[in-house]
Amino acid sequence: SLARFLREMVLQAAERTEIHIMEHSNGRMTMRKADSVSVPAGEEIELESGGTHLMLMQLRQPLKAGDEVELQLSFADGTQLKIMAPVRKGGYASN
Repeated sequence: SLARFLREMVLQAAERTEIHIMEHSNGRMTMRKADSVSVPAGEEIELESGGTHLMLMQLRQPLKAGDEVELQLSFADGTQLKIMAPVRKGGYASN
């Protein structure tokens, strides 16, 4: 089976979301927005601070570590999936 490409994640608590990838480049850590993330067939990806992560923009409500939020994942092949995800304090988060 082929890899699927995660294109969008929708979260009710945020006006919009972006997929960001942290990478080492020229001896520095850089962050870039990604249009999609490849999910190899039969495998999972982990979203985490300091790596591939979801950036929440314009929160509609406060979120804190320990909360759970529903994410709707949309893949390039048209597949959609709803999951529950924990809110975690990352290295760059303030709460």
